[in-house]
Amino acid sequence: MELEAFRAAYPESAVEIDGREWRYIETRPADGDAPALIMLPGAFGAAELFWNQMAAHGDRIRIVSVTLPAAPEASQLADGVMALADHLDLERFSLLGTSLGGFIAQLVARDHSDRLDVLFVANSLVRSEHLGSLPSKAQAEAATGAELRARIVAGIEKAPETEPAHTLLKATLLDHGARCLNDDMIKTRLVMVADLDEPAVPALPDDRIVLVECDDDKVITAEGRAYMRARYPQSAVHTLQGGGHFPYVTRAGQYNGIIAGRLLDRD
Repeated sequence: MELEAFRAAYPESAVEIDGREWRYIETRPADGDAPALIMLPGAFGAAELFWNQMAAHGDRIRIVSVTLPAAPEASQLADGVMALADHLDLERFSLLGTSLGGFIAQLVARDHSDRLDVLFVANSLVRSEHLGSLPSKAQAEAATGAELRARIVAGIEKAPETEPAHTLLKATLLDHGARCLNDDMIKTRLVMVADLDEPAVPALPDDRIVLVECDDDKVITAEGRAYMRARYPQSAVHTLQGGGHFPYVTRAGQYNGIIAGRLLDRD
């Protein structure tokens, strides 16, 4: 499904939680017992970036893709995820977070492991030192949201387009960032990701944790990827070739397969 068609088929909803607007896109399978999956994008992401996954699996998985609001503390976002789950009557669900969203997902799993089925930690981190070229905390605090947006946009525009998926990703990110993200969101997220406080490992069985990484991710360093594998030594690890930092767009088929393999195709 093309992104424009997806937008028409899956309108965005919103709810106020602790004075902040939480926007989300939800799929509604006919099967009332379908598994549920909450998806959290990264610092330069909003709910619609997971359109490939919602279009592929929305008829069999109740997917709730979230736009994280501007907030000064990661713990506030983790609490908001749980409040949103309660608002949607999701007693149990799986959780997928990518990049900053993956950090938030690990906070949720640390505090609410009894509510989670499967935790997907994708292209993510727990230490700011494992970031690639993003600004430091001091740089992010000193800059305006508009300046930080301009820096990110310049990096996207310079990114090579070695395959059609990269061209699609670049166009999508530029359009998406302009429409879906305000400057306050961008600034608070970049300050947050530059000053992470590593959480305790969630009390989840190994067979309920899935890592997704890409061998050419320029945002998460090779050391960071190795650190995450060591943090979850018995988890399932999926290393995608050439997917960059946004494999849910650039390697959508493989990404969809990972989700299906854990939520749909198990005996």
